[in-house]
Amino acid sequence: MVNYTVDVITASEAIRLIPRFLRPIVAPFLGSYRKIKSELAEAKSIINPILEERRREKETALRLGKPIPYNNDAMEWMEQTAKGRPYNQAAMQLALSVVAIHTTSDMITQIVFDLCGRETLIQELRQEIISVISQKGWKKTALYKLQLMDSFLKESQRMKPINIVFIRRIAEENIKLSDGTSIVKGTSLAVPNYWMWDEKFYENPNTFDPYRFLKKRRTPGQGTNAHLVSASAEYLGWGLGKHVCPGRFIASNEIKIFLCHALLKYDFKLAEGSIPQLRRQGFALHADDSAKVSIRRRREEIVLEDIFD
Repeated sequence: MVNYTVDVITASEAIRLIPRFLRPIVAPFLGSYRKIKSELAEAKSIINPILEERRREKETALRLGKPIPYNNDAMEWMEQTAKGRPYNQAAMQLALSVVAIHTTSDMITQIVFDLCGRETLIQELRQEIISVISQKGWKKTALYKLQLMDSFLKESQRMKPINIVFIRRIAEENIKLSDGTSIVKGTSLAVPNYWMWDEKFYENPNTFDPYRFLKKRRTPGQGTNAHLVSASAEYLGWGLGKHVCPGRFIASNEIKIFLCHALLKYDFKLAEGSIPQLRRQGFALHADDSAKVSIRRRREEIVLEDIFD
């Protein structure tokens, strides 16, 4: 199941090459399709017994008049939302893993590329990590204090978001906009995020500036939208509105934790002759998974595991 995210994307790409009406017939013969079906079966064997045990515990508590146990996790949230309707818990859990893993790993790949060759920035980030963690400890509140890192990550996402369009929707009725544009019911809609590279909103928008949002953060009246997790009409890296990415906070912390370990423990640079190329696939922008990075262990100034313990 560890490889499900990669496997399901591989299978989906293969199935999209098949005419829609033939997919139910041809898909079962694809090795990639059979692999994810096997992984789904394995997930069911792990998740379903846990779910059934929780349901029995609730039934017993209800029968005995005791408080009904509640588990604050995704399995419980899905149970609450389903309200007794049948659904595939294993498939839902695996779908969550796809959403959580592929976007985060892509961003981590890109930030490593963006760090390579920027030795001054690397040293400044290391000093910030050492200073903040030494004072605040290895905890969530310390991650908020890593302001240069936050700015660098936001700039990396601005330059290379996961998609070139966000807020994808389907019109549920005929709409006529104020400028006279008519949108027919059923039309697929999306908002392009070219504003993230527009000089009306960003000075020198095509230049990678890791300090861009740090400077905004320290400018009165501009700090609110300068955080990595902030979403605005000028910055659609996480989407916008009611369905803005709900996992952006944990993703931000996850990436910062990775970067703390990576920067303190390793030196890295692009391998000789390796030049990462942006991979475009439909609306998606992928970091180059074929580029190579040379990594060397270094002696860290502080040992994060000791602070955690």
